[in-house]
Amino acid sequence: MDNNVCDTLTALMINAIEEDDVQELEVDLTDAQFLSIAGLRCLLDARSTALRRGRGFRLKNPTALVTQVLHVTGFAELLDPANPA
Repeated sequence: MDNNVCDTLTALMINAIEEDDVQELEVDLTDAQFLSIAGLRCLLDARSTALRRGRGFRLKNPTALVTQVLHVTGFAELLDPANPA
């Protein structure tokens, strides 16, 4: 995830969060081979929106590289605790 997809992805996640029947947004990162700072900001923006709306937010199936980025940046709590990488 980088600048090329961040705006579109953020909009899609926020639109999903704002649906009345959504209780939690799970973001599947199985195919994410890269996570830039822009991508991290995208995930944090969506998480912030989810929390403001009383919804859950978690990341599932992160690759080893994405997991490392989350740990190094201090955002490992975004990972699904039931599905650690």
